[in-house]
Amino acid sequence: MKIKHPIIEDSTILPQQSVNSTISNEQLVDHNVLIVHVTPESDSIKLITTEPNNETFEKESTDGFAYHIIGKSPQATGNYSVTIYNLSKEPVNVNAIIGEDPYLSGKCATSYGTSCYAIPMAIGFVIIGAITFIAGGLLIFTDFRKQRLRSK
Repeated sequence: MKIKHPIIEDSTILPQQSVNSTISNEQLVDHNVLIVHVTPESDSIKLITTEPNNETFEKESTDGFAYHIIGKSPQATGNYSVTIYNLSKEPVNVNAIIGEDPYLSGKCATSYGTSCYAIPMAIGFVIIGAITFIAGGLLIFTDFRKQRLRSK
């Protein structure tokens, strides 16, 4: 992520408590990803994001990471609300950042290595697999018809 803004830095959340933050429209680019990391990683958290149009997204995590993809809307005015709940019985330390998603924005740099092309490669493999499956089915069908005509 080239462009990133810390939302929550080294904040401790007590058990069954939460921490809140807001994201302004000025902090957003066209395609954004909100990443939340808590330590210790085995604890359970819930990420709730409320967009300016009052649409709410909830995600729970037990591995210490949660994320939410936010697309900037030109019609949206107002702030995005972020709430992170600690669902565990121990205090957790939380960090949250928002930044530009390089894959969705089409600004994937060569410094990311082959992971930059992982999604297009996966789509290509799926297309090649579908074509191979169809071609194999056609070959089996024509071979079956030839076998049937020879046996008559």
